[in-house]
Amino acid sequence: MSAKTRISFWLAICLLVLFIAVITTHNANPLVHQTAGIVMFTVVTIHVILHWKWIKTVIKRRFLPVPRQTKVNFVYDTFLLCALTLTASSGLAISPTFRSGDAPDTLITLHHASAEMLSFGIAIHLILHRKWILHTIKQYLTDLIPAPSKSV
Repeated sequence: MSAKTRISFWLAICLLVLFIAVITTHNANPLVHQTAGIVMFTVVTIHVILHWKWIKTVIKRRFLPVPRQTKVNFVYDTFLLCALTLTASSGLAISPTFRSGDAPDTLITLHHASAEMLSFGIAIHLILHRKWILHTIKQYLTDLIPAPSKSV
């Protein structure tokens, strides 16, 4: 397994754990919710940087014939990035940590709506990339577990 695939795999695991932390701590622990959200946005930024060459290539070839799945992934990933950016920025805007007084209802509604879009989008993203996920887990486990030695 390549180093880039390993990094992508562990970033994906981190993002899944952070996403679970964000959605499960919303009401119970706002500080954990905010911190996990900020860290999640940071990890996504690292993910984008790691795949920047692919992003640039797809943008350069947008008017050339490219595989349909590549176009679908690019458009969908762009949607996810926009939903995450909207969720994170509206979250910071309504956070009592970063503002005094009550947040406007419009911002709260925007945060909740974009978070729901992001949640749905992440579920679809996992479905779209299920083959890569399963293949990478299998490959990772194969690398971790040594093959049984043959005795004569």
